[in-house]
Amino acid sequence: MRYMHEVNGVTKPQKPKIRRLMLDTTALGGDTFLVIMTLLVIGVSELLDDRLFLHSFLITALSARLLGFILKKIVNRKRPALRNDTPQMFTTSFPSVHSMMAMAIFGWLGFLMPQFIGITPNILLQILCTTLIGTIAYSRLYLAVHWPSDVIAGLIAGLIIILSIYVIHLPLL
Repeated sequence: MRYMHEVNGVTKPQKPKIRRLMLDTTALGGDTFLVIMTLLVIGVSELLDDRLFLHSFLITALSARLLGFILKKIVNRKRPALRNDTPQMFTTSFPSVHSMMAMAIFGWLGFLMPQFIGITPNILLQILCTTLIGTIAYSRLYLAVHWPSDVIAGLIAGLIIILSIYVIHLPLL
């Protein structure tokens, strides 16, 4: 983290346009985006008349959000204090819930959703979702709001959730 944010003990300046991009990107792993995605999935579920589609998304999203909340309470790790311009955060650091939500939501969207609606997975959608997961995870480090281990743990937890949903719902498809 120091390599990323310091040179000879002095904080590296961040380019305003890249910082803005990272702030916008990190929002895709947050609660506001989760609410928007949930409303979209409810609408699509109604159009498809497919409750399994909706249930798989809700279980994925709520599992990630709940697991993140529980782990933050148990571990209670302080956030990095490497920069003076770090966005103000009100929760603890471990795990990165943004990274966990990114893996869970975009993992579901790119890899599970096509199977639930009976279409062949689209490689372009999978590349887009994978890129978004990686970019959101990186944004948490760029903004210096998480330690690398927080982000890695969030990604692993999100992946475990996705794999669990797949194994649970696979027999139902």
